[in-house]
Amino acid sequence: MVKPRDYCCCAIPTVNAGIYLTLLEQLVAAFLVGILSMAAPHVVGASIPSMALTMIFGIICVALGALQILGFIGVGAERPILFRRFLSLHALLTAVAFSLGAVSIILSATRHSNAKSKCTSDFFVPDLNAPNVDNTLKDEANVLCEIFPWIDVGLMGAIWVLLGIVHLYLYTVMSGYSTGQQFDHDKYDALTSGSATKL
Repeated sequence: MVKPRDYCCCAIPTVNAGIYLTLLEQLVAAFLVGILSMAAPHVVGASIPSMALTMIFGIICVALGALQILGFIGVGAERPILFRRFLSLHALLTAVAFSLGAVSIILSATRHSNAKSKCTSDFFVPDLNAPNVDNTLKDEANVLCEIFPWIDVGLMGAIWVLLGIVHLYLYTVMSGYSTGQQFDHDKYDALTSGSATKL
């Protein structure tokens, strides 16, 4: 039998405090990412053809945050089957959210020329009263709007990788907790059924 993890984040026992902290982190991260994806201003490097993708991503993240409440109930009420079902749904929604995030990053990287032209039109508007300044403005626009979209795509990719590592670790912690919770309940059921037959 696989030994479940006893600690979350190398120091916090998963017995209640650690698992609650893990669920709380997942809840906060999911709501934060979901709300920011739907309500944040335009990012220079993000060039996604349709707002539907970001709205679907945001809705999935908010649903993932709401799903954490089911995890809290599974832990608080000591219901291992409910927690296992929560864990399956959590893994599915997390995989979908990370897949949509990867699609958004890849689309933004492949549509660099669109991001560059939008950056130029948004931030480098030519002044009709000063035509000699226009050449300098075009030069600056070409330099800055070439670099910033790539920086944004790199940051999006780095955040995606960092969150992926963290959430993979937290999934491992929750899976270990689920295994331990099921083992403890099976052991308790065996003890209580054994003592009932002796009476």
